[in-house]
Amino acid sequence: MMRLGLSIMLMVFLAGCATTQQSTEVNRLQLQVSQLEQKLQEREDQIDELKYEIQQSAGQNDNFDSEEVVEPNFEEPSGKDAASRRMDSAKDKRIIRVAATPQQVQEALKNAGYYTGSIDGKIGSKTQDAIKAFQTEHALKSDGIVGNKTWIEMKNYLQ
Repeated sequence: MMRLGLSIMLMVFLAGCATTQQSTEVNRLQLQVSQLEQKLQEREDQIDELKYEIQQSAGQNDNFDSEEVVEPNFEEPSGKDAASRRMDSAKDKRIIRVAATPQQVQEALKNAGYYTGSIDGKIGSKTQDAIKAFQTEHALKSDGIVGNKTWIEMKNYLQ
């Protein structure tokens, strides 16, 4: 009788250990899946950035809209303002990686209720904060960069 009782206690003890091991293994696997999903998202973002760079290099644009054509200005820029505009333009290209103007981004953010400044075509701190808030609320990567996924959501707010 005592052997039977000891046998039962031993089986319960071993079953408890197996359950703990299984739980630990499940947690480890869930962590691994989460890490792989994060790496996959990073790779997808890198692919989007490379696609954009290729489009810019090739002069092609899948999202071309004839209303976005701007007449060229043949005046040679000069002085401090010209240098400032070139720096702003370079900064805008790092932040806006789709076929959208800073004005369009600001207008979409304003219509969506995230931007309260004037639509001046300058990507400043208010615009960047609005982009990040928009991304957070739309379950996007909140990096402040207007890439394909952000723009797809954002352009729904253009009138």
